[in-house]
Amino acid sequence: MQQRWRGKPYADLLQSYGPPRLVMTVANHPFEQEVVVVYGVVDASSPCIDAFLVGPQHRGGELIVADYFCR
Repeated sequence: MQQRWRGKPYADLLQSYGPPRLVMTVANHPFEQEVVVVYGVVDASSPCIDAFLVGPQHRGGELIVADYFCR
């Protein structure tokens, strides 16, 4: 999932999976505009709760997937 989504537009993630179940800010994170979007279990063959760090590529820019997390 990390290879698939890292650096891709957030709009593509929304198109593939729809709106996330949860959107969270990151406490004490230096980039105010980055958030974590949590989808839950996207792939039934994986026990991961899928979450992505999303933020602008540059100030005022398009939102991109900066990182992926499996919990």
